[in-house]
Amino acid sequence: MQESIKIFYSHSKVDKEYLELLKIHVSNWNDDHLISAWSDDDMLAGDEWNDKIENALVHSDIVIFLTSVTSLASKYIKEKDTEILKKIKRKHGFENNPHAKQKLEEKEREIYEGFINLDTLQDMLQKHQWKSAAYLTQELMYKEAGRSTERWLRKEDIAKLTESFLPQLDRRWMEHSNGHFGFSIQKEIYLNTGGTPEYCESVWNKFNDAVGWRKNGNFLKFDQLSFSLDDRGQLPYPPHYQDSDDQHGYIASLIFNLNNLEQTLQKKQWRLAALVTMHLVLLAAGRNQGKEGYQGYLRKEDLRNFSIEILKEIDRLWVMSSKGRFGLSTQAEIYKGLNGEENWDVFVQTIGWHDNGKTDSFDKLDFSLNAPKGELPFAPACDHSDSKPYIAFLAKISWN
Repeated sequence: MQESIKIFYSHSKVDKEYLELLKIHVSNWNDDHLISAWSDDDMLAGDEWNDKIENALVHSDIVIFLTSVTSLASKYIKEKDTEILKKIKRKHGFENNPHAKQKLEEKEREIYEGFINLDTLQDMLQKHQWKSAAYLTQELMYKEAGRSTERWLRKEDIAKLTESFLPQLDRRWMEHSNGHFGFSIQKEIYLNTGGTPEYCESVWNKFNDAVGWRKNGNFLKFDQLSFSLDDRGQLPYPPHYQDSDDQHGYIASLIFNLNNLEQTLQKKQWRLAALVTMHLVLLAAGRNQGKEGYQGYLRKEDLRNFSIEILKEIDRLWVMSSKGRFGLSTQAEIYKGLNGEENWDVFVQTIGWHDNGKTDSFDKLDFSLNAPKGELPFAPACDHSDSKPYIAFLAKISWN
């Protein structure tokens, strides 16, 4: 009598419908009952998982992995499948055969990366499969940055991704969540809660509370998230960053760079662009250098440390997006035209700055193209709330 072919099915509970469909197809070839199949649905209460899996694998002729991005989004399922693969490799001696091991690993990557593409993400977002889409977004970021093996991103990777790829992801998230999820929403919330390039515990906690990454004082892991539109800005969830779970560093690197400033200005988000610019100006003055780390205000002695190239790029972006209404060079031109050194009060009144240009007057500005010419970008926080040396410095730059 011919011995039956034994099939081992590895699947996730969330993909059980696909297992049932596969069993129906297999049954069409099994009129002679020459195929027998096993899955963990055959386990009984009290069975030892490892022992049952080991025994089923040892006696199987074919192993079928039913894998989807939905199942891959579960850390438990990934670990389970990885353990099964290890058992298969041991059974067939792959560990002692480098060539066979390499071929198997190449096939694993090929199958896995078949899921990792923008079309799959689009489909998930359209179906509001938020958890799967959040997991896939992380994988897409690793893949685009060439970090699929390492599975964590560096600061330079974020800078590269913000040029074009992250805006593509953001646009899809924003569209299908009706503006509830996306990098743009997270940036907005972070800035509006007082976020800066430097870590501040109280601000970071406030931000995490706002986006639903923290509940009742406890930070949540990926599988603990609500994945609900009620938690605006909760998704996409941060990938691993700088070989750790430095989520603040990841968020800060998303926001405080020239690529993000350009995209924010293109959207005419003047207030957010002004907040980003204030911190970029400080970074351009080297206020993130030295043992003190990032310092959120500008001193007179910092003026000589400015990167003029960065200031000119900031100015170019503002002038271009506002058609010359806003920009550092615009402010410098008005200052020189009014002899601002002698007529500071006239200058700040002309460009619409309140309270002599003090930082706490930021929210009194008119963040629209109806604002006075030269109102934006607003000056960074300055030592003793005195922004005159900063503006005077801008007036000395040759902007052409």
